[in-house]
Amino acid sequence: MHINGHAHIFNLQTVLTEEAIEILLSRLKRYGVHEIVLSGLQDFLWEQLLRPEYLTEDEILRRFLESIARTQAFQDLESTGATLPIEVKLLGTGVQDVAVDALKAALDQLSRMFDSGDGTQTSIFDIFQMLRTAMQPKIVDVADRLLANLGPDDLLVALMMDITSRPERARDRNNFLAQIKGTSDAVIGRPGRILPFVAVNSLRSDHYKLMEQAIESLGFVGVKLYPSLGYKVKTPAIRAVLKYCVDHDVPVLAHCTSGGFYKSKTTREYCNPVHWRDLLDEFPGLRVCFAHFGGWGGFSGHDAEQQAWAAVILELMREHPGVYTDLSYHVEMMRGGQVQDTYLDSLRTLLADDLLGSRIIFGTDAWLVQMQVTDEAYWKFFRLYLTEEEFRKISYDAPRAFLGLPDPAGKGMRENIARHVAFLEQHRAEGGAAPAGWVGTVSRAVFTPSRGRPDWSPKNRAHVLTYKYLRYESNDIPDVYHDLKFAGSAPLRLRQLMYFTKDHGDAGLFSQARRATALKLDAFLTHNGASYEGDYVRAAAIQTLDRLLDDGDRTLGELAASVDAIYLFQSELP
Repeated sequence: MHINGHAHIFNLQTVLTEEAIEILLSRLKRYGVHEIVLSGLQDFLWEQLLRPEYLTEDEILRRFLESIARTQAFQDLESTGATLPIEVKLLGTGVQDVAVDALKAALDQLSRMFDSGDGTQTSIFDIFQMLRTAMQPKIVDVADRLLANLGPDDLLVALMMDITSRPERARDRNNFLAQIKGTSDAVIGRPGRILPFVAVNSLRSDHYKLMEQAIESLGFVGVKLYPSLGYKVKTPAIRAVLKYCVDHDVPVLAHCTSGGFYKSKTTREYCNPVHWRDLLDEFPGLRVCFAHFGGWGGFSGHDAEQQAWAAVILELMREHPGVYTDLSYHVEMMRGGQVQDTYLDSLRTLLADDLLGSRIIFGTDAWLVQMQVTDEAYWKFFRLYLTEEEFRKISYDAPRAFLGLPDPAGKGMRENIARHVAFLEQHRAEGGAAPAGWVGTVSRAVFTPSRGRPDWSPKNRAHVLTYKYLRYESNDIPDVYHDLKFAGSAPLRLRQLMYFTKDHGDAGLFSQARRATALKLDAFLTHNGASYEGDYVRAAAIQTLDRLLDDGDRTLGELAASVDAIYLFQSELP
């Protein structure tokens, strides 16, 4: 068993806020992403924030390139008379009717024009790949993308993100609550393979209550702190959180680098580990992992600030047995040469230290690390350059001890993990897969995985209502497909439904039938308790449904996924 001790499985819809977009773009700008690409991404993300929608991978590519082509910076480039590749010129004429292969060629040409060519710098391809993962319809879908590259008993530590501000829009709060519920559902769906940490942001007035609910009722095993998002740690609010964690045997992971996401240069410093000296004395039983080890430069000697932060972390590790650190988002050294050698020599020295070597944790920061390298490449780098024993230390021994997981014999399980196992047992009939081996070692419960599809689930209100409307209310699913029932209907194409006469009927009549279907579907959904996501209102929701219903190649499952993005159901909230 191997453990990715620092990963993310939230999807884009559950983390987007106005502030989140601003912070992400600021981060990408620091990575050297071209202004034209940043402007296009900004427009793309704003569309998803205001009017979220499920997009297939081809649609993501099309919308992303369309957003780039609409920017003033791109239009200015065209107007200068610059010699542009023919594939890029196509973008200026509109991309709705451009073939997918031509769009991929345009993406390739944009990369040649705007990317640095450095393998560890963020490229336009990296951004697209990040969007492909981040825009999965459900959190469990994101998790599956990461788990697909791992062994059957390997697991992820899933860290939530809470980028909030005051006052908070109802839209943003609902997204965060959906992130909690979606993460909990993913834990049930993949038992024993996802260990979630709930994000605590003291700017949120009910952060403590939400933390309690997540830890005690929803299967969460730890707490994630990200002070650079705007709050200090030496406050009564965070002290109350830390006391709870000690009292309930809950580990804490704290963002600890001056990079990453931050509101301002001032709030960056809130993550400095020096602020934890008094707190660790005050809460001697606390388990805390200082994420990122202060930054990769603490190993390489190439960044004085990161070296200083790493030195404090090592000092705290020597003084407090519950202090750990992790190696997530260390990518710059992967370019090779002397920088890589220095980094690896420093890491090996620490791993050989009897006191420190057992408390350094492997983590990738997936999916966020895709802004620079793939998750698979991250695993491969450390597997390749460390010995088997060294890699076992960071990917099993250290994270197992920090998390409180049992040993191979099932002994030593801590209170937070015992609660997690009890939660899994309570929901053992709802899982979508067999439990990981470690769960079977400590639990006598019989798990009966449903083997259902996360993208077409009878437990998903949007999926069920979309099917019910088309099957029973409008009778648009033909009799010949009735034997498929709900379980087998996801692959049906809209062109196979009764309303769809676009290919063989009068265009005006089809437009009327399509519009009527959108109107009635919206009425059916809202009558059954749905409200609107984002900034959708009734007219905008109907307009989006009308457009979706015009695409005969769209599957019923994909239509339902967009319904899930457009409408909010109470079952999505904890």
